Amino acid sequence: MEDIPEQQHLLPAAVDYRAKHLPNKLYAALPRGDRLEDGFFDLTYAAFARAIDATAWWLDSVLGARPLETKFENLMTVPYVGPEDFRYVLFIYAAMKTGRKMMLPFAANTPEGLVSLLELSSSEVVLATACHKHLWTEPLKQRPEIRLIEVPDIDEFVHDRRLQPYKYERTLDEGIDDTHLVLQTSVPTIHPKTDEATGTTGQPRPIPVKNRFIKHYLQDDEAQSRQASPSQRVAAYVLLTDAYCPALLPLSWAAGISMTVWHPLWTNQVPIMLPVKSVPRPLTADYVKAIAKYGPRGQRNGVFLVPDVLRGLARDNEGRECLKLYDWVAFGGSPLDFETGDAITAMGVRVQSFIGSTDTGLYNILLNDPQDWNMHRFLENDHGFYLSHYHDDLYELAVKRQPDDPRPPFLIDPTADVFHTRDLWRAAPGREGFWMNAGRVDDFVKLSSLTKFNAIAIEQEIEANAIVAKCVIAGDSRKKPFILVEPSAEARPHDSTPAAGVIGRIWPAIEAANKHLLAEARLTKELTVLTQPGQPIVRTAKGTVSRRTTLLMYEAAIEEAYAAAGYEPVLFNVLGEPIAKPDQHTNGHAKGHPNGHAQ
Repeated sequence: MEDIPEQQHLLPAAVDYRAKHLPNKLYAALPRGDRLEDGFFDLTYAAFARAIDATAWWLDSVLGARPLETKFENLMTVPYVGPEDFRYVLFIYAAMKTGRKMMLPFAANTPEGLVSLLELSSSEVVLATACHKHLWTEPLKQRPEIRLIEVPDIDEFVHDRRLQPYKYERTLDEGIDDTHLVLQTSVPTIHPKTDEATGTTGQPRPIPVKNRFIKHYLQDDEAQSRQASPSQRVAAYVLLTDAYCPALLPLSWAAGISMTVWHPLWTNQVPIMLPVKSVPRPLTADYVKAIAKYGPRGQRNGVFLVPDVLRGLARDNEGRECLKLYDWVAFGGSPLDFETGDAITAMGVRVQSFIGSTDTGLYNILLNDPQDWNMHRFLENDHGFYLSHYHDDLYELAVKRQPDDPRPPFLIDPTADVFHTRDLWRAAPGREGFWMNAGRVDDFVKLSSLTKFNAIAIEQEIEANAIVAKCVIAGDSRKKPFILVEPSAEARPHDSTPAAGVIGRIWPAIEAANKHLLAEARLTKELTVLTQPGQPIVRTAKGTVSRRTTLLMYEAAIEEAYAAAGYEPVLFNVLGEPIAKPDQHTNGHAKGHPNGHAQ
């Protein structure tokens, strides 16, 4: 943001500056209607600033204007849940202007999870659109003192031209330690190697994101990357510069916010906001083709997709033609198989992984030559990141606390000196300084023999064969692993097709993957379980597999397979969790389920 004086680098001030000095500069493309075919319109900085001000005036009208002299003391937390549209962006900016901070819970939270967030954030009010008000019904029965306010349609903010500007004169020095917004993560779990608290499972908890974090760990990094030598430039910042990118990630996630709130300011990336009623969840390859057909385009174009969708696009002619319309495709959420990545690279389209987390921000991975898409170089001495030995030739990326560290793990636990990311890496053979992603700590299955293998890598190899739609491999603490397979229509042409015939069709794909496993870890036909028609493997909004939900859904079938194969009495459930005897540690809860719920 060299065009903006440094003291105006707080986000609302930066937008106001550009609205005044570069009013016609493009910020985003917004949909004209409910369908992609309805087209898009340009939102300039001048129009963006007006929309922020309209939202700010509305917040003051329903919550009360804060006195100027105490406006930025004890910022009020305002939770919001709504459709994935531009209101998320407007509320983030407007809350900052009015002396508040938005909290963005996931819409998929349980009522208990939402109550936890409300209590931990001391929230006194919640916002929701008409179509999302029902999410607050049960939580507010437990907290009836909290007000629910319905949010107007987006047009009331974006197209309001009658209002006075809403002044924001807070300087960078004054607001550097203000909380920019509040995201959510979950309570810590125990790191399997070190027994240190880490991870993201359990009830959600609010995570403060400070302006200091945005300034020093994102904005300054981008500026330094631009000034670095070509071999030391951060891939994400290089590729996002001036690129038109569909906004496909949920706007309650840090990754979704980065592509719609943060990066547009300092890389000039243009987010293409999609008509929310048209977006399938999870995302499909066909919808991505439609975006390429009807969406706006710039001189540079990129798209972020989960590996599953990329595989689908790379498998058919129409999908490949769609990919060729982009200068680059980025992926995240899980690794991409070599076959798909190499095929897309051969089309002349750059493939790049974007990796990061709410806890640590973006991993500063350097830009490689296109053919090295599957290898990574890290910016050296970068914000305390280092590789810690995990197991055999595997290393886990960890983060050491830095002076005045504003990153969430160190704000939540002031005594923590190290945060474990759970992301695993392996040195690339013969390529000093290059690392290959080896999945996550959670991706590894450890059998009762203590043999470990990367289940995700094996799943990806099997799924590279079109005969398999999706699969999940697990078996922690068992003698042998099992595989749950969602067959393709080719493998199971009719719902009544016998299971033995289906397994016979998919077995060559599994047998090929078995060659990479030790004998005790190899998959067997007797422990191959098929999904039922109409009950596919569960996908998350991100498009990745919801492993826990899926395995619990098929727990009975999996246990039947082990029993039929003559394996030992069950001591662990399908998640690898020990099963207590009825009279041990259950306190009257249902047997075999740590949450106490019978299945």
